[in-house]
Amino acid sequence: DILGDNPYILGERASGTDATAYAFVASLACPVFDSPHIAQVRAHANLVAYLDRMGLEYFPGLEG
Repeated sequence: DILGDNPYILGERASGTDATAYAFVASLACPVFDSPHIAQVRAHANLVAYLDRMGLEYFPGLEG
């Protein structure tokens, strides 16, 4: 809900808040571990797009 349609948590630019949020959401969606949280994260298109956007921007070349 907080992210909504924004590209980043606080709006148009990434911030320290995004560093923290990305770490938590990426760990919840990590496919290496069997967890019901993966499906919960993947059910929200804005979170999937957020993970993809942050990953491409800050971790290019890292397979997700």
